[in-house]
Amino acid sequence: DKLKQWSVGGDFGPDGPSPKSRGVYVRRGGGELTEEEVDTINKLIMERYHAKKDRDYDTADDIRDHLRNTYNIQLDDKSSEWHVDSAEFVQVSDPGTAEVSQYDIDIIAAKIAERHVYKVNRDYESADAIRDELNEKFGVQLDDRTKEWRCVLFAGEGDSSADNLDGEMDDFFDKSEPVEE
Repeated sequence: DKLKQWSVGGDFGPDGPSPKSRGVYVRRGGGELTEEEVDTINKLIMERYHAKKDRDYDTADDIRDHLRNTYNIQLDDKSSEWHVDSAEFVQVSDPGTAEVSQYDIDIIAAKIAERHVYKVNRDYESADAIRDELNEKFGVQLDDRTKEWRCVLFAGEGDSSADNLDGEMDDFFDKSEPVEE
């Protein structure tokens, strides 16, 4: 057995981990983009990869700046991911996440947008307060890097459905203060 592998909680399968294609970035999070824009962005990211590979860092930086200024794209070279830098987060429905009604999703999205305004205005204390309250009261976990959120099951509760959140979300939303952009 010359194949030496180990994993913590992962399943590499019979052939081990699949090799990651170089220069191919995965889109994370939300943001309104057409398929044509996504194709253009992926082509530019590949051009940037080749420029970096050829040590043409000025061109690579120009492409990065163009992506940021034209499409509001943020690149994460370490994880080979990109996302639109906006207030829009995408809900992730993984095993272990709670079902959330559309009504509650709308309220959560509004709170996330409000938090984004606080962050843009560098009022991190208020932004963190919204994040913490969403997490503590409703089990909402935010990932700012990937622009994703999930509603996890509450500890000790086997049934954490959207019915349990109705009413509580209304109270939470009513208590928040309006934010001016």
